[in-house]
Amino acid sequence: MKHPLRIVVVVLALGGLLALAAGGGSAAPKKSAAGKPIVIAMPLALTGVISFYDQPNLAGAQIAVAQINKKGGVLGRPFKIISADTKSDLSLISGVATSLLDKGANLMIPTLDYDFGGPSARAANAKQIPAISEAGDSRFGLQGIGRYLFNQFPSGSEAAIAATWAYSKGWRHPYVLNDPSISYSKTFASNFLYSWGKLGKVAGEDTFMNSDQSIATQISHLKSLGNKVDFIFMGSYAPGGATATKQIRAAGINLPIIGGAGFDGTFWLGAVPNLKNFYVVAGGVTTGGDPNKLRAAVYAAYKARFHKDAPLGEQTLNGYSAVYAFARAIQRAGSVDGPKVIAQLEKFKNEPLPIGNITWTPACHISKLRALPIVTFVGTKEKFVAEVSPKASILPKTLC
Repeated sequence: MKHPLRIVVVVLALGGLLALAAGGGSAAPKKSAAGKPIVIAMPLALTGVISFYDQPNLAGAQIAVAQINKKGGVLGRPFKIISADTKSDLSLISGVATSLLDKGANLMIPTLDYDFGGPSARAANAKQIPAISEAGDSRFGLQGIGRYLFNQFPSGSEAAIAATWAYSKGWRHPYVLNDPSISYSKTFASNFLYSWGKLGKVAGEDTFMNSDQSIATQISHLKSLGNKVDFIFMGSYAPGGATATKQIRAAGINLPIIGGAGFDGTFWLGAVPNLKNFYVVAGGVTTGGDPNKLRAAVYAAYKARFHKDAPLGEQTLNGYSAVYAFARAIQRAGSVDGPKVIAQLEKFKNEPLPIGNITWTPACHISKLRALPIVTFVGTKEKFVAEVSPKASILPKTLC
């Protein structure tokens, strides 16, 4: 039986989210949205290696669109998503994005990565189409792409949060495993090395590629370091990062492991049964019990629609929050005109969205300083550990 108090909390939280679309304290009027649709282009990797991350991105956006349209849309106009599969193929992305934009798109939510989302964002920027997504690379924003792209991810802060929390646990000697196969993982690892360098020294460091079937050499090095290591930093993502983790545990190494957004959610846990002592700088607790009511409401809405827990936390929140950010900016601008919409987005200051409190300015389109939760795993469930803000003195330098 569902707990009635939990249902009330979820309903109230969703009501607050719907109010965001109206840009004020009251929900949008209950009327049909009969105007011309506001079209959101989503050129995404729905198949291939990046599909793990883009499928929840799309699902989150679909949930937000359905909620907003049910309340009358924005400016009397419904949102409409048009999407196409980039197949995780870098050679296809720009063409897929351009094709969607040519169908009359007003807005864009591209793939969550600088490498795989950058080509789409550049296509949108060239047509003055506002785009919102996220990536750990600080090039994914104003300075690296152009004025029409906004990054919801706290670039640089993710690694600083990992370092801040690990240091607070009394851990002093990390072994850093760096996977430079995509921009995200490469940046995450390099940022961690920068942040930890402000706190102490690493005990050891190795590199592997996400496609590697064996990390036996790296494990031998790690074992040779003995008690010089008290935790492992995993600068990677699933599926290769999960394969590496399984091999580390199979080798009898039970040290704490810290990962980032590439391990957010439960979708990869089947590759490492009964995983313990693994911590993630995550988006939230998708399997229930997230203390943040806005995040919890999104995950509850996902489960109600798809009859299962959201497979990833941050990525589900990205699509969802991007739609609500667009809705608020359009409502305030009174228009879907690109320059008017981005002028409103650039005024966001601690805007409360499920993904976090977002701040963008005319000089910086990266929400750099927001806190992120740390989660761990108990069986196939996530467990909240802490909400951590980055220590300002160890933040890596970004483009803005």
